[in-house]
Amino acid sequence: MREIFLEPTSGQAKFVILELSSVIGGAGESHPLPWSALRFDERGQAYSTFLPKNDLKTSPAYGREQLADATYAGGEQTRRYFAEHFTR
Repeated sequence: MREIFLEPTSGQAKFVILELSSVIGGAGESHPLPWSALRFDERGQAYSTFLPKNDLKTSPAYGREQLADATYAGGEQTRRYFAEHFTR
């Protein structure tokens, strides 16, 4: 987990940013993951997700400048992707 995006008015966590490694081991693209897709593991004292790594790799990914731009619709694209592919 690289960063957490908060809802400004409520202060609730909305997304975490996962940075998957590239093929050559460097930093890869940033993948927003809805906070609701995370679960806290009491035993391991860490957050985990039910999503397989291959599904994360195909999720929307953005460059740092896109994530920093408040007018970019990355949050909406990410919400749609996870709503369409991973509703429980």
